[in-house]
Amino acid sequence: MVKDLVFPVNVHLGQHFTKPPSRYSEGALIKKLEELGIGRPSTYASIMEVLQDRKYVTAKSRVLHPEFRGRMVSAFLLHHFSEVADYSFTANMETELDNVSAGSTEWKGLLKDYWERFSKYCADASKLDGRKVERMLEEKFGPILFPDVDKDSRICPSCSEGTLRFNVSRYGEGYFIGCDRHPKCKYIARSFSQQEDETEPTEESPKSFTPRLLGVMPDSDQKVFLKQGPYGYYVQNGEDKKGLFPKRASLSEVKDRLYYSRRCN
Repeated sequence: MVKDLVFPVNVHLGQHFTKPPSRYSEGALIKKLEELGIGRPSTYASIMEVLQDRKYVTAKSRVLHPEFRGRMVSAFLLHHFSEVADYSFTANMETELDNVSAGSTEWKGLLKDYWERFSKYCADASKLDGRKVERMLEEKFGPILFPDVDKDSRICPSCSEGTLRFNVSRYGEGYFIGCDRHPKCKYIARSFSQQEDETEPTEESPKSFTPRLLGVMPDSDQKVFLKQGPYGYYVQNGEDKKGLFPKRASLSEVKDRLYYSRRCN
């Protein structure tokens, strides 16, 4: 009846956490491409081959894991070639090519229309400032590039003046996180050229690693420590004191200096 009091008979408490979608296997990805109308049975094998040969993805136990290089390429294309990177564009192009094969569409007109639009994207991309592209990628992939680090806490541990930023190498295929005061400061915190974007955690995390005393500087008696920060191991000359900024260098930088000094001697 209206306005009658209602009392609960049973109360069931439950908690549910939403799980992310499962990663694609090659078979599942091909099935998705078929649903989107992208590709043909004769092209699927080559698509899978290109994705892995170019290190866009890595197959682990038959599951495809995205590499950071693949994430970068995808983000760049979506940002600057939005029409071409759209699923519907590829599907529609497949249909148009079928029409060309059937003789219902004139191929010269199709290519002319496509090239006029695509060449404009290429011309605009050729004028892009590389630094702006790096900042776009840094903004998008901040949680991957700087895990557990606030944007305001990315001070260079070597010079204590610069900020650690994402950079793409101008002389190769690598990309790294380094000080923005380069070339005055050549500190490199992390290189991605031979690393996967999803690495297994090490046994000693920055939170559990205890600084180790390596020795004493012969000219000043200052202690030299091996420490670990959010971007890897580094060597520090002197102890931490308020108002002072002891000299620091990444472990890789120290190794390089020792190597070249030994060769010169």
